[in-house]
Amino acid sequence: MDNYQLLVDAYEAETIKEDELTANNVAGVIIRLNHIGDRHHLDENFTAQWAETGTAGLLRIPFFIYSPWVDGQANYEWLVKHMPYEAGAVMVGVVVADHDYSPDIYAVEVARFC
Repeated sequence: MDNYQLLVDAYEAETIKEDELTANNVAGVIIRLNHIGDRHHLDENFTAQWAETGTAGLLRIPFFIYSPWVDGQANYEWLVKHMPYEAGAVMVGVVVADHDYSPDIYAVEVARFC
């Protein structure tokens, strides 16, 4: 396995020791961009973690959580507004929750977001 890179998920990590990550051959960090409740909220640690891991020269990938409480267009607009300019990719997690609308409608909204 010569063609791989190790990344760590910084979910709910208040501090990250970037020097220890690089010393142990960790290539980058997956950083949660948002959390959801009744709507999107920027994760309180995102901005600091994004800056610190970038300064340390680590790869950074934002992790966006699709909210089932708003439609696909609202999810897309929130992501575009908060996505770091220098991010070359984003990981998306889709929450499957029991709501008043059908799975077919939910699938259409997720497709609309994509």
